[in-house]
Amino acid sequence: MLVIVFSLVFFSPIIFVVYPNIKGFYSIKFSREIGDRSEREEVWKGERRINVLLIGLDRKNEDIAFVDSLSVLALDPEKKTLGIFVVDPDIEVYIASENKQSSLKKLYNWGRLREEPVCLDLMVDAVESLLSVRIDRYLSIDKEDFQTLLAVYGKVEVEVVEELRDEDIRNEKGIFEIEKGKHRVDEEDFMSIVMADTQGRDTKHAHQFSAIKGLVLSLDEIDKLYEVKNASEEISRSVRSNFEPGEFRRLIWLLREVSFDRVKAGYTKETSSYMSEGGRKIPMIERIDEDVTKIFFNVEVQREQARIELLNGTAVPGIGTKKARWISNVGAKVINVGNSRDHYSETIVYTKEPVKYIETIKELENIFGTKIVLIENVFPYRHTGDIVVVIGDNGIN
Repeated sequence: MLVIVFSLVFFSPIIFVVYPNIKGFYSIKFSREIGDRSEREEVWKGERRINVLLIGLDRKNEDIAFVDSLSVLALDPEKKTLGIFVVDPDIEVYIASENKQSSLKKLYNWGRLREEPVCLDLMVDAVESLLSVRIDRYLSIDKEDFQTLLAVYGKVEVEVVEELRDEDIRNEKGIFEIEKGKHRVDEEDFMSIVMADTQGRDTKHAHQFSAIKGLVLSLDEIDKLYEVKNASEEISRSVRSNFEPGEFRRLIWLLREVSFDRVKAGYTKETSSYMSEGGRKIPMIERIDEDVTKIFFNVEVQREQARIELLNGTAVPGIGTKKARWISNVGAKVINVGNSRDHYSETIVYTKEPVKYIETIKELENIFGTKIVLIENVFPYRHTGDIVVVIGDNGIN
C-alpha cells in the first residue's frame, strides 16, 4: 500500500503536469506570414548566430494591418549572448524592387495589395537594407493576439527607465501611469509600457527592449513551466513564422541559457534620422550603423585585423557594396570592393593563414548564412587583402 501511495505522489505530477506540457511544447507548428515566398534554407542547428525579426502588427481588419513594432534578436549560441535591436517603424526605407520610398509601418499593406502578396519579403528586405544585417528567421503576431498570449504566459518583470504617464492609454485603473524602476506586470500593463510614447521615441524603444528582455529572462520561471501547454497552443494559433518546429524549440532552450549580464541593447535613435519637408522620417545610414554595431560588433574580429577584399562573382549589381557594410559593422576592415573575373555559384573565401582569422571567418559565415568554401591558399589573381571573399550565387541573400 505504501508503495502504491508513494508511486501516486511521485508520478502524478509527471503524468498530469510534466507530460502534457512537454507534449504541448513539442506540438508547436507555425503557418507562414502572408507574402513569405522564401525557400527553406538549411536547418539551423544552434551552431551559429541567428538573427530573428520580430514583427508586431496592428490589424484593422482582414486586409489592412500596420507594422506596430519591429525588433531583431541576435542570439550567439557559442558566446551565450543576446542582442535586442528595436527599430522605429516610422523610418522611411528605399524599396529597390519598386524604386520607391515607404515607411516600415506601411510596408505590410503595400505588399498586401499586390496581385501576389509580398508582405513578408518586403519587410525582410527593408530591414536588412536599413540595418545591414542578415535576417535568418521571423516571428510575426497581431497585437491583440500577443496580449492574449501574454495573459497565458503570466507576469513579466520589466524595468521602467523613466516614470510614465500617458493620457491616451486607459484601462480599468484609469489613465496609465507607472513609476520608474522594476515592476512585475500583467499583460495589460506590459502592453501599456511598450506603447507609451509621451517621453519620446528613444524612451519608448528602451522600454520595448526591456520588455523583450523580461520575456526572455523569465522563460525558465517555474510558474511559466506550468503554462507551457496552454502557451504552446496559443503560439501555434497566433504566431506566423518560417521556423521549423525543431529550430524553434532549440531557440527557446538556448535563450534560457542567456544570463542577465549577457544581453545587449540597441535601437534606432531619434538622432539616427531626420524629418524631411514632407514630414517623412529619413534614416541617416552612418548613424544607423553606429547604433547597429552596439549589437553586432565583435571585438575579437577587430583584434584579428584582417584586411578583406570583396569580389562580386554574381550577376547582381551592388551586392559587394551591400555585404561590405555588413562586414564592417562586425568590426572587420574592408579594403576593396570589386567584381570577379568569373562567375561563382558558391561563396569562396581565400586566405593563406586561416588560423589567424578564426573569428573573422566565423562572422563571414554568419553574414552569408551558409557554410562558406574555405580555400587555404592565396587568391590566384592580383590582390592585397589577407582574406579575399568571392561572393557566389548562394551569398546573394
